[in-house]
Amino acid sequence: QLTQLYVSTIALPIRMHLFIVDGVGCVVASLGQDDAFRSGLEQLVTPMMTGLSSEVEKPAVLCEILDRLTTIIRQIHVRDGSTKAADVGRLISSTFWPVIRQCLGHHPSDPKVVEKSCRLLKHSMRCVPDMFKPNVPDVARTLVTAFSQYQHSSYLYSAEILANSYASDPEIVPVLTELFNQLSSIGLQCLINAKDKLEEITELVEDFYGMFDRYLRYAPMIVLNAPTLPPTLQLWHVMIFVQQKDASEAIIAFMESVLGHIAESHKTGRRFADEQKAQLGQALRPHVLQVTPGLVEAIFKLIAQVPTRYVQESLPSVLDGIRSAFPQEFPSWLEASMAHLPPSVGSKIELQKFGEQLIRGDDSQVYEAIQDLCYRCEQVALRSRGQQDSGGRKKK
Repeated sequence: QLTQLYVSTIALPIRMHLFIVDGVGCVVASLGQDDAFRSGLEQLVTPMMTGLSSEVEKPAVLCEILDRLTTIIRQIHVRDGSTKAADVGRLISSTFWPVIRQCLGHHPSDPKVVEKSCRLLKHSMRCVPDMFKPNVPDVARTLVTAFSQYQHSSYLYSAEILANSYASDPEIVPVLTELFNQLSSIGLQCLINAKDKLEEITELVEDFYGMFDRYLRYAPMIVLNAPTLPPTLQLWHVMIFVQQKDASEAIIAFMESVLGHIAESHKTGRRFADEQKAQLGQALRPHVLQVTPGLVEAIFKLIAQVPTRYVQESLPSVLDGIRSAFPQEFPSWLEASMAHLPPSVGSKIELQKFGEQLIRGDDSQVYEAIQDLCYRCEQVALRSRGQQDSGGRKKK
């Protein structure tokens, strides 16, 4: 009766029908008997497959069908090695993955279809990772081919989920390595080409650095050996100027992660040191050493321009990370960089005091110093703007 209700109400607006899909899916997912579970799942999925076959040229309808399939698979929780897991795995491999591939093939330029397809892919992988494993090489090839044609950020996020699920599997690591190298190479070229208009591609920026951060966490050697690592680090002094919140958050998270590894390398041999993290930090250090002086300068140029409130709140942790990673070099970098602040921000003695706070202060003192500098730069900018407006009125 519930599946009949589900089928008979498909014509309802998608938001209303998703409540029914969610409820019926929850009931089917909780069925104890394997046969009943398999039958219920088939009855949920079959109408969607019929719709996909007849509506493949209508992206809006496809998106609604993909949303329904995602809602269904999100409800499914099965035990590894069980009959239910095998049934779900077969369903995903024979139905869901081919459907995803078909949607991407028919509508490669439609960001909504791509996003919905990748969302279904994510939940399919997470549901039965062991059963999904044979599809991973095909998924990786599909992502690379699709991303080379249209640089939708969803493809990068899908690569993150693959790393999350399979980075510890030695059979899949070569596939992930090739996937990361190919996607990061294409993405990096896009970022380089758009250096002057990054605010127009913030979703790509967010997921590009999100992918680097996720792989550094789950598959660090893939990142360390990637040809794209040095040029990606060399873009830091440009990326720090991105103001959009989600993109900025991803960029800064990757910076903090890299700097945290290097800081850990100073603790080698000490009690509680993370030796694996420290070794990775030692390997990262020479690459990061080349770009960090320019990053510190860029941070103070950004402060002089008065960044958004979110970025102002984030900069202290970046500077603290640089200080911890490069304690000996930081003072000279800081001195050179503070020269980029407006002269009227403070007297020589005041700036020396700020420098002392940033070099020797604790977290709260570093935070207070940066907030104070941002406030002073904002006041300078307001005074300058007021003088320009006043001058303009006098000329009239």
